[in-house]
Amino acid sequence: MPTQLRIGNVATAAGLTVDTVRYYERLGLLKPTARTEGGFRTYEPSAVERIAFIRQAQRLGLHLREIKALLAASAGSGTQHCQRVRGVLVTRLDDVETQMAELKAFRKTLRTALKNCDAALSAGAVSECPVVQSLTSKRNERSIRR
Repeated sequence: MPTQLRIGNVATAAGLTVDTVRYYERLGLLKPTARTEGGFRTYEPSAVERIAFIRQAQRLGLHLREIKALLAASAGSGTQHCQRVRGVLVTRLDDVETQMAELKAFRKTLRTALKNCDAALSAGAVSECPVVQSLTSKRNERSIRR
């Protein structure tokens, strides 16, 4: 493998577009690169491995800002690094727990709405969907309070 790779080679090896590689560079996820005399970006072969790490972390649900923090955390001792990684993971877990609670509440709301629809439909002719009617009246109540 050559000592330096052009951006197109990195993108192809990582399974990304050139624009995505540039985006990762702008975010600071990839180290600034050197340029050839012709102005082409060049990267160390390790950039492909770094991108693979970024993509795997994204698949695990981490946001790019969190991935950047993980990559920055690699500086320092093993203990410091592990503590920083732990901090990122704890924060992310808290976010996931909050999202799960919100989704459970939303699921409950959807189930109630479905029950209201089913009740209205089983009663026969429906002049207006009770769910739409409820949403409309709630919107109107908020408008009046303002």
